[in-house]
Amino acid sequence: MEGTKYSLELLNLKNSTEYYRDSMVHWEFSDSQTKEFILSEILAGEYDSVIFYCSSKNLEKTLELLLDLKTAQPRIAAVMAGREITQDAMNFMKTYKFVDFLVTGEGEFTFSKLIQYFNENNDKFHNIRGLSYRQAGKVVVNRDAPTLVIESLQFPYRDMYIEDSEVLYYETSRGNFFSSSYLPLINRKRTMLPLDRVLTELRYLSSCNAKKIEVIDDIFNWNRERAYSVFFYLINIGSNEKTYKFNIHPSYLDRNTIKLLGESKKDMFELVAPILSLNEEALYSVNRSMKIDHVITKLREISENTKVNLVVELMIGLPFDTFKSFQETFNRVYNIGPSNIKIDRLEIFPSSEMYRNMGLYDYVFTRKPPYTVLANKFISSRELNKLSRFKKIIDYYYNDGYFDNTVKYLIKKTSKTPFQLFLGLSEFFYLKGYQYQTVKKELAYRAFYQYLIYIGRLEDGLEYLEQDLKKGLTTEAQNRFNKKGWLEEDVQ
Repeated sequence: MEGTKYSLELLNLKNSTEYYRDSMVHWEFSDSQTKEFILSEILAGEYDSVIFYCSSKNLEKTLELLLDLKTAQPRIAAVMAGREITQDAMNFMKTYKFVDFLVTGEGEFTFSKLIQYFNENNDKFHNIRGLSYRQAGKVVVNRDAPTLVIESLQFPYRDMYIEDSEVLYYETSRGNFFSSSYLPLINRKRTMLPLDRVLTELRYLSSCNAKKIEVIDDIFNWNRERAYSVFFYLINIGSNEKTYKFNIHPSYLDRNTIKLLGESKKDMFELVAPILSLNEEALYSVNRSMKIDHVITKLREISENTKVNLVVELMIGLPFDTFKSFQETFNRVYNIGPSNIKIDRLEIFPSSEMYRNMGLYDYVFTRKPPYTVLANKFISSRELNKLSRFKKIIDYYYNDGYFDNTVKYLIKKTSKTPFQLFLGLSEFFYLKGYQYQTVKKELAYRAFYQYLIYIGRLEDGLEYLEQDLKKGLTTEAQNRFNKKGWLEEDVQ
């Protein structure tokens, strides 16, 4: 959750392969594609080597794919990397014997050298820092790669064809802003690109066809003046059809920056605030303390005085965070009025500080990646499961604002808190078995209609749901919806 790790790894790979584009094919596969499809595509390419850049979320699937690939083509060189999975290189290589090479650390230096050696048929891999490999049946772990000087990286999108729908990832600084106790221990001094280079490269990206540009610094506005300069520049170059996404810390938003953001057009900026919780004990326990009242004030100023798409990120399963305290956090965040509330479940990495001290909080978590928390001494597995279902309902019925009118009406008329409303909706949703269906917009509207019947609010609530339907569906989709009706039995 902290930053955009998978996006960063994709960018690492682009940076690493900048000098070797002619000898490589770059693939980005999605979760919607089956293992069989991806394997078929790779086998069809008849490659000499394959490089998989992984996060904890896709590690298990990637390992399954790689085992099949090595079974089919034993001579192919299999390379894996990813900062979340390479903290214990020796153990990883001993566990997964079909992995030939493991790239640790930031990756760009090691990748570039490894690709160069592949091209030159050079097998003196002991010279490549940050690399682990197999030699004569043994695992060799080289010393760490040098810390990367971010200014030494070439612009990764030079001469690259960019699809209209593509999301472009861009990095202006690197280093630790947070030292969250549940994440891998990665110590790196913060460094940044010169501001004039950032502005020049953002201008180039703004001229491309892509609809969205994600600046993936873990916290972009840690330097207030620099952040203000970038926001000012983007507003004034007039690229208003694009969305620019930044991870921000509300504490570093000053009055001038908020005023400036108020001048931007609707949805030009997406600001993601990973605050995790409003429980002081929970935040302190994971090294994420902040001045809560100050943060709430800044978030509210953004919500009320700008047209920014504000995303607030929360986390369930933190130490000291009970079912009740999360409920309180959610209600306070909801009342700020963000565009989206993103809820993640805590994951504990084996190389993290929290993993070493997990006995303090009686943590139980999945033994395979992504090491998701199942319970702790503050919240039961049953309560966590409830919150996981609650999270999905927030995605369906709060995020993107397609049900605003109906939700606001119900909160006002039923005297329920926002949390109570969405929790009741989630329990109804699962009671009716909707989780077994593909939840498209049409189904979401029909399910809410059924919920209004269930709580006895259809007669006065339907007016608001119909308003939301008109807002959320195209005219053509509305016509199809109306032909079928609100209920299954209405279909002729």
